[in-house]
Amino acid sequence: MFAGFTGKAAVGLGYNLETKAYGFSNSTESTVTFELSSEEAGAEAEGSVFAGIKGSFTIAIDDYDANEEGTPDWVVSPSIDEAYVKGEGWSVSILGAQEGQDFATSALDKYSKDKALKASTVKVDAAAAPGVTATYKDWTVSAGFASAKTTPDNASEATYMYAYTVYDEDGNAVPSYVRQAGPITEKAFKELVKDYDSYEIIYKVKIASAVPGVEEDYVDYSFTVATPEFAFGDVKATFGAAVADAGKDAANLGLSAKVAYANDQLSASVASDVVLAGVGNDKVGFDADVAAKFAFAPVTVDAYYATKVLAQPVLEPNKKAANAKVENLLSAKVSADLSSFDVPVTVAVYGRDILGNQVLGVSAKASVDALTVGASFDYGVKAEAYLVGASASYKFDAFTVAAGINYRSADEQLYANASIETTSLIPGATLKLAYGPTSKDGKVTSNLLKEKYGQIDATCTIAF
Repeated sequence: MFAGFTGKAAVGLGYNLETKAYGFSNSTESTVTFELSSEEAGAEAEGSVFAGIKGSFTIAIDDYDANEEGTPDWVVSPSIDEAYVKGEGWSVSILGAQEGQDFATSALDKYSKDKALKASTVKVDAAAAPGVTATYKDWTVSAGFASAKTTPDNASEATYMYAYTVYDEDGNAVPSYVRQAGPITEKAFKELVKDYDSYEIIYKVKIASAVPGVEEDYVDYSFTVATPEFAFGDVKATFGAAVADAGKDAANLGLSAKVAYANDQLSASVASDVVLAGVGNDKVGFDADVAAKFAFAPVTVDAYYATKVLAQPVLEPNKKAANAKVENLLSAKVSADLSSFDVPVTVAVYGRDILGNQVLGVSAKASVDALTVGASFDYGVKAEAYLVGASASYKFDAFTVAAGINYRSADEQLYANASIETTSLIPGATLKLAYGPTSKDGKVTSNLLKEKYGQIDATCTIAF
């Protein structure tokens, strides 16, 4: 049976104000989620056992210009998210073991690319091995293993001679126009060009073949356990543990805990993840993070600390492909919701990476009837750069209009967005006309100060 059947389809027509290109945008797709289950056959029998599958598939048009005939290339992406056997109070998922727990997280540091900092968190650093995950009365246990081979110490990679051109963020070739590198491995070449926005390989010639070396067999494994929420009066606690393969003779160990307290006026929580990496090696790594949240109306305090994470500051131009390793990341935010005093305003003061990049900021948001306005200002003390933004939206009976603008001082980037959308004209459909910056590989390429004006899109989204 279909216990659930939902999906959406969207099509867009766009016009790029800079390149003058126009046509159907790449957002044309249909996504369907589903659940197939034998539950209905025996659902009325107490203690019955049934099986099921949850999944989704996406049908998309990749690009109308993808082939010479001018017809679209269709992309079908199926996904099975869960295959399970379930009974009263228990279940077993057969699609794999889980990764380590990640109890200590911070919304403060997990912003989109245009905010001041994006960061990872501390957890067991190993992909989940093939296996099973079982639950019983809110306990969750997962286990998995598979045979694997070590990377040989005496192995060598193939080397190549490259001729290539690199480009800046404006698409201009960076002198000298054609460069050479080699003999060099593919990995080393990618490291060489990672600081540039894009590059083009003119030719690539193999100089020497790879030497495979001698491999050794070992077992790739992972095991996790998470407890239910234990209650001690108003205090609730949850615990977790994980162990995963970290090489032939080493393991990564993780311990997690979260304690929370709440009553009618006050709520508070503290969570922590501790990881011992490479246990069994000569040198064992230790990392931990702590997230704390305290709320006493109208004030909320959110703080996060990690010994070492991957993060990327974006107040200053940063063209590195990968995030940088940040030690002793400390961030904190204090916000106040003044609606309890009949003032429809929320204000916040925050600091991100206080011990490192020292990004300080303030934001405010106000809602009056159908109007919502917001503003933010971030300043990087070390970078001596700032990011300022403002937004506004108004909800009419039949449609909603919105607009925003952002300016980043370090590279003098100014971009704006505006939209009007409605769900009233066609039941079940959202019609939207939007203007905004174009994006390439997650980087904003529009800049009004450089006469790069972005793109206009008209879209229709149907959900069912």
